[in-house]
Amino acid sequence: MQEYFTTSQAAKICGVSVASIIRWIRDGRLKCVKTLGGHRRITREDLQSFIESIGIAGLPSDSGKLNAPKILIVEDDPAESKLMVQAIRLDFPDVQIESVTNGFDAGWQLKELRPDIVLLDLNIPGINGYEVCKRIETDRNLTHTHVIIVTGESRDSKKLVDLKYDDFLGKPFSISDLSGKVAAFLPITSKQGGLSA
Repeated sequence: MQEYFTTSQAAKICGVSVASIIRWIRDGRLKCVKTLGGHRRITREDLQSFIESIGIAGLPSDSGKLNAPKILIVEDDPAESKLMVQAIRLDFPDVQIESVTNGFDAGWQLKELRPDIVLLDLNIPGINGYEVCKRIETDRNLTHTHVIIVTGESRDSKKLVDLKYDDFLGKPFSISDLSGKVAAFLPITSKQGGLSA
């Protein structure tokens, strides 16, 4: 999966100001992509190539991601899962993301990852999303975990009445709605990092 850096992160890695990074981008020396919100993002590969071309130290290892906020996506549709991962990575490059397609794997990842946010499709194979949601509610190790239900069902559905969750995202959803829901439950430092220029 592609990894992206904000201009602030790139500046820190290169030991220069954000203004220098933006100037290099404008001059065409450093490649970048833009999010739907207009924020610049630089791929790891492009930043590494640029760093090598100007002869400064290489990129740090991924060890810093161990303490990064964690998101678990539970979605059985591969296309939707991929879309969510890419959208979140662009807007919040510091976040660690894992995705699974069924309730059994969700249970395993909840135990191993202890995510800050779970994007949970209710209609998944095996142990369904309702059961996964109830497990999160009763697990003392997941009291910090925020659940965002992602479903094509109506928010007024009787099935949802007994579930405890933090937010709701109806399908089909827009990328901006997804980013907004995720941003609401990320630690402040991650929001700031994710919304840089």
